[in-house]
Amino acid sequence: MCMDSNEKRLPRLNENLERCGVKIAEVSCHDWTEAPPEELLEACDAILLDVPCSNTGVFRRRVDARWRIQKIDLEKLLVIQNQILEQAIKCLKPGGRLVYSTCSIDPEENTELVNRFLKRHPDFLLEKSDQLLPFKDGSDGAFAALLRQNSSS
Repeated sequence: MCMDSNEKRLPRLNENLERCGVKIAEVSCHDWTEAPPEELLEACDAILLDVPCSNTGVFRRRVDARWRIQKIDLEKLLVIQNQILEQAIKCLKPGGRLVYSTCSIDPEENTELVNRFLKRHPDFLLEKSDQLLPFKDGSDGAFAALLRQNSSS
């Protein structure tokens, strides 16, 4: 199942899935700052959560983005990122895994957000995280954290 909050992006999502040879995905629209659909509650073994972010990891390719982001925008993004993460975990089965990812290099959106989440949710543990930095890795910047819910939760 693949979802996006913007219905206008669904055709592009379908194109990307087709290009990658994915034939088993259902594509639909849902705003993940809101409660998940009832049928998804505790239904997922794994979730890939690519949240909206500041795009600081792609500044070298998208120079215009660096002039658009303001402190107030980052504060709003942090709220949205937290809301999405909190709603998505409701869909995990006990023992399920979730990858939280951004194309940001900002610690507030990445390690700091994940650490705050883990403090609020002691039933989750961080299995692994990785940060790509353009100046170090020669690629776009990105972050991913693999979180696992304890199976006894």
